[in-house]
Amino acid sequence: SLEVTRSRLLEPVDCPPARLALFDGKPAGVLSFRRFRRGTEHPPSLFIDALYVIESLRGRGIGSALLADSIGRAHAFSSDLFVYTDKRDWYEKRGWTVTESRPGAASVVLVLSATPGSPGEGR
Repeated sequence: SLEVTRSRLLEPVDCPPARLALFDGKPAGVLSFRRFRRGTEHPPSLFIDALYVIESLRGRGIGSALLADSIGRAHAFSSDLFVYTDKRDWYEKRGWTVTESRPGAASVVLVLSATPGSPGEGR
């Protein structure tokens, strides 16, 4: 329902609230987090659930700004952040490291870690 989605995005219990970017005073993009299991051997991990910028505003640094702003907030909830995406190059340019990749799959899992010396340490 709309109320459940609103609550999950704006009042999450175990992850940061969604972030909204404005451009000329109007919504331009959003980034939200959610916890997912990466398999039975891992506890629920903090993932970027959605990163979206309005198509006509892409290429202006809005997504990068949302990501940079949200990383600091997210590391208060978890030292490692994950994203399942088909935008591998975009995330790698921002310091993320591939943790899972399946042959022939369009998407990969990447991690950004705040733990010193960890693969994908935040840059």
